[in-house]
Amino acid sequence: MGLNRRILGLALGVAGVLAPKLATAQGLDVEGWLRRPGVKLVAVEFYATWCKPCMAAVPKWKALHDKYRQDGLRLVVIATQDADGACANPGWAPDEVICDDEGFLAERFGATTLPAAYLWGWQGHLLAKKAHVEEVEAQIERWMRRTPRVDVEVERVARGARISKRDLLSKLRAELNRSDKLTVVATAAERKKLRDIVRKSLSSGFADDKLACDATQEVSANSLLQATITGGTKKRLQLKLLSAERGCLVASGTTRWNPKKPSVSIGEAVAKLAKRLRLAKTQYPWASGALAAPAPKVQEDSYEALLAKAEAAKKAAAEAEATAKAQRAARAEKLDKAWASVSKIAQTKALSQRDRLGALARFTRDFPDDNPHLETALDYVRRLESGEEPNAAPEGMVEVPGGDFYMGCNERVDSECSGDEKPGKTVHVPGFRIDTTEVTVAEYKKCVDAGVCSADVASQIVKGGDKHCNWGKTGRADHPINCVNWASAEAYCKWAGKRLPSEKEWEKAARGTDRRKYAWASASISCDFAVLWDDGRRGCERGSTWPVGSKSSGASPYGAQDMIGNVWEWTSDWYSQYQKRSARGGAWNYGPKYLRVSERSGLKPEWRLNGVGFRCAQSD
Repeated sequence: MGLNRRILGLALGVAGVLAPKLATAQGLDVEGWLRRPGVKLVAVEFYATWCKPCMAAVPKWKALHDKYRQDGLRLVVIATQDADGACANPGWAPDEVICDDEGFLAERFGATTLPAAYLWGWQGHLLAKKAHVEEVEAQIERWMRRTPRVDVEVERVARGARISKRDLLSKLRAELNRSDKLTVVATAAERKKLRDIVRKSLSSGFADDKLACDATQEVSANSLLQATITGGTKKRLQLKLLSAERGCLVASGTTRWNPKKPSVSIGEAVAKLAKRLRLAKTQYPWASGALAAPAPKVQEDSYEALLAKAEAAKKAAAEAEATAKAQRAARAEKLDKAWASVSKIAQTKALSQRDRLGALARFTRDFPDDNPHLETALDYVRRLESGEEPNAAPEGMVEVPGGDFYMGCNERVDSECSGDEKPGKTVHVPGFRIDTTEVTVAEYKKCVDAGVCSADVASQIVKGGDKHCNWGKTGRADHPINCVNWASAEAYCKWAGKRLPSEKEWEKAARGTDRRKYAWASASISCDFAVLWDDGRRGCERGSTWPVGSKSSGASPYGAQDMIGNVWEWTSDWYSQYQKRSARGGAWNYGPKYLRVSERSGLKPEWRLNGVGFRCAQSD
């Protein structure tokens, strides 16, 4: 009976007739899950007791489920047959467990090699396929950062609609919150931030319904919902969802306006809009919705052939990475050149405010993602609109705009936090500037030559002698000055017309405002991003510090280099109740655990260590 059912299902599926029903009949209904209230993400994991990586990942899946369930994540586990021909429960309580006793779903999804997991967003986009739990979590984090934030405005209410703009606005927000797929911005500060983004978009396109967004893309992270009640005997309520970032129409919903039942009309319009936001077909790993028969088994390759394939795959991956790296470098160069021009325009008083704001708007439109200058650009817009002048950071420094940010341990992305990093909290930091790189040996020598700074940087070393002290070493002029105590660092910064940064300033300059674990966007750490002790390689095989700015991929959101790695950096703050000063950022002779942005180290002010240097800051 089971075999006949499977053959019948395959035959019907090839004809492209009953693919969704067959999936449901087999127990898996992804589309049904995505339509449920409160569900924003659905993960499907293929699991088997004979799969050692699957068994090892069980606690990780449980932790992931517990961590994100309140954010709308639902987890379905597909259990395959064990050695005894039965399906084993994973040992905890996901949202659904399905026994794939005949391997139908495994073949359908191409999950014949485990581990294999899949992730969908509520619109129907396939966000991850044949992935491990770590890749799924990374995609969840990416998706949550892009969760649509919607502001609502009422453009016009026709006479006779029997509702005020204020009441319509209130009811619309309530209905959107009830539908729970889009996040309505709640505070005035959030609304202002979104409006700043809207202002910098091609707002002229908002009035043109023909300027439609790509229907296959996810809803923009920042969107504007416009509501209009048209006049006439048959009044209509029209909703338009506009992308604040791309300046195009995402979707619209129109329904008849019933003045006696406004909540019903609003509910219908929101339901139509939400339906149009979903993809026409939920994306699946296969190319089409038709249920194809499993591929015929082929003869296994020899060991020699497999080795050749592995080498070819390794070469192709290296070439792809090199190409991607070159593309990233080219984009970064283009972005930096654009910002150099735009910031100069924004700071030119001879130009009109309109021209200066227009240049900033074009810059944010052309580089909406992975832009380390975006927050500074928004700060320039705020200053210009309030009649202030943007301040240019001196050469060799980067601007860090004032505002709130999350300081300390972010346990949602970091499981390695120490007690002195907790609890994480939101703090406010006024605008400031910080050195682009750590102070170099050559820069410190100028202070020594001026008779201000001490040249005695290699004495009183706490441990390790002066072998790795950069002072006086040939070829180290562009390396960070190390083996300096706190007083020497403070003396240099004062001589340079600056000061040591506070811990709050240092962490914001390193982290930005998105609660990241490291200074860069990636959730991993390696010698690609920072100078560290990696897999037994001290200083990434150099056995010492590197010239400052060598790891451009590890730049902070504001463009500061080597905030993580190379050398720990003195700050102006005391460390807890102990008579020690706080240092931040890790060093060339420390492992990855110590190179997270929230990591703190307490050092006696008189210590001189070969892993400790500094950079300076300056108030706005």
